[in-house]
Amino acid sequence: MLLLLLPVLLRAQDCNPFYAMREGGTANYEYYDAKDKKTSSSTTTIREVKKISGGIEAEVAMTMMDKTGKEMFQGTTRIICRNDTLFMDVGSLINPGLAQSAGKMEMSMTGDGMTIPGYLRAGMQLPDSHNEFSIGMNGMTLMTISIDISEHKVEAEEKVTTPAGTFDCFRVSYVSNSKTTILKTSTRTVQWYSKGVGIVKTESYDKKGGLESRMLLTGLK
Repeated sequence: MLLLLLPVLLRAQDCNPFYAMREGGTANYEYYDAKDKKTSSSTTTIREVKKISGGIEAEVAMTMMDKTGKEMFQGTTRIICRNDTLFMDVGSLINPGLAQSAGKMEMSMTGDGMTIPGYLRAGMQLPDSHNEFSIGMNGMTLMTISIDISEHKVEAEEKVTTPAGTFDCFRVSYVSNSKTTILKTSTRTVQWYSKGVGIVKTESYDKKGGLESRMLLTGLK
């Protein structure tokens, strides 16, 4: 599942209204498969927030657990808010399962990451991006994965209810095309953003329109 590190809780009063940054803020999420069976859960925490030129930067830590609550993976990513626009680095696109399987192998990342402006409206087109991940050992590249984000747009405004409450949201969708030397996949992702909270719900669909997985916000503080 792509973009597992993207849904983070960043609540405060400055910069991007969807992801204003506050040290110590946490969010809990649960993940389900196409048959609506729980597969895993996660906790994201704003570890550090610091001022940078023209904005602020946050380090976001994420812990993934299996359906029984056993820890599977820990990782961090970087979030920048500058000029009322949120910039999530390439690390936010990593599948935690991929990072876990890579173990101690070397991983390098390049690309545009993901951009979310502070003002959204139905029908608005959002920036596309190109990103690449290389996994290797002893300086030798073993696998390269490219991820292209396209058809990134705001579809509508609507209310969404999760175990964490009911939220006024913007429904945003995009298509991610992933490619390695032997495999190509295409996934359509729909995410619901709420001001002052972040992402409260995500659904992923295969190229035929079948639901593959979903994620829900279950708690925040």
